[in-house]
Amino acid sequence: MKPKSKILIIAGSDSSGGAGIQADIRTITSLGGYAMTAITAVTSQNTTGVKSIIPVPYKEISKQIEFTCKDIQLKKKIIEQSFINYSKHS
Repeated sequence: MKPKSKILIIAGSDSSGGAGIQADIRTITSLGGYAMTAITAVTSQNTTGVKSIIPVPYKEISKQIEFTCKDIQLKKKIIEQSFINYSKHS
């Protein structure tokens, strides 16, 4: 079966799986879509709170988006809260 839509998710990771990119992947897949990702931050967290957040460098996020879109033609982009300080990238 061919996926209905190809969707790029630009978001942070939630190590507990309850939110973030993991939840978006589940939702898109359950609706028959094809989920692609660009990770903006990696977290250590559980249902009670966030222990740490490690941002992914801006250039690496840009590469993830660029190379994914070169290969796979997408229909939608989902951008969630990210932890990027754009004033620090070159």
